[in-house]
Amino acid sequence: MILSNNSSRLKSALLAAMIAVLVWVFAEGESISSRSVIATVNFASEPVGDLLIRPDDPAFHGTASVTLEGTTRTIDAAAMIVGNKFRLAPGVAGVPMTPGEARYVDLREALSSLPELRDIGSTVASVEPRRVNVHVIRLVSRELPVHVELGAAVVLDSEPVCMPATITIRVPEGMAGRIPEGATISATIADADLHQLRADVPQSVSAIVRAPEGLAGVENVVFSAEQVSVTLRLKRTVDTIKVPTVPVWFSMPPNEDSGKWIVELQDKFITDVTLSGPSDQLQRIRSGEWPVKAMIELSSDDLAKGIQSKLAVFPDLPPGVSAAANSQIVRLSRVVKRDAK
Repeated sequence: MILSNNSSRLKSALLAAMIAVLVWVFAEGESISSRSVIATVNFASEPVGDLLIRPDDPAFHGTASVTLEGTTRTIDAAAMIVGNKFRLAPGVAGVPMTPGEARYVDLREALSSLPELRDIGSTVASVEPRRVNVHVIRLVSRELPVHVELGAAVVLDSEPVCMPATITIRVPEGMAGRIPEGATISATIADADLHQLRADVPQSVSAIVRAPEGLAGVENVVFSAEQVSVTLRLKRTVDTIKVPTVPVWFSMPPNEDSGKWIVELQDKFITDVTLSGPSDQLQRIRSGEWPVKAMIELSSDDLAKGIQSKLAVFPDLPPGVSAAANSQIVRLSRVVKRDAK
């Protein structure tokens, strides 16, 4: 009986101790604490509606010191939420909606409006700096056609086509009067892109857009697209070059044994050859990249007759290139079969 009573008292003591520990843990978890964290504050680069907000405070460098209050259980989560980048835009609590320069953002109000903080029950006790001066800008829109500008001198076969053909430009309302009647958005194609285009084939390149001249130097101009796709077609330019001499080759049919024939040419060159074609292909000939030759093809009948002349052709020319000469007749001084041994 004595052992049974002692066991009951021991169990009761252990239960009481466990309850005390749980109460202490809960009390510690629900006790109020505070912590300071550094928050990164960004302003939206794009307008919201027709409003654009820009910081106008030399003392503000994009960060704020935030003091949080909450329970021990929630303060870590609150610090993580505030420690992430925070984006300010028109429509956020504490951000002014009235255009003007003499405006400020209430950072404490803006941070306190974060739904994540409200959900976990933590509060923003203080923010340093509390206020940041801003400029709230109202934008107005104008839809303007795109005009393509070519930096390098090229000849087009047809007018370039832009996609999109028009761009909406948004400017501060006080600057809208600087857009003249008939203004266009300039789309400039880089010289390097133009030099890579091939002639007579439609191709598309990207072009960077630029505001009309009346808005040169104006800040806070927003485009609906920063680039356009331009499809253009270069005109194939025809050029000519003259080559003083072109060597003459000859060939025999595959059924003839060249070792059994003696073929000697009297005319080893075609003189004064005129080559015509695209400039880029002729440049390959000028540079020596593509050698030019004349060719006479001897048939079995030609060999048997021992012909004395044959019309030469110019094979294997670059694409689009043709060749001509005053005389393409090649004279042969000797066509005989070797004596059998």
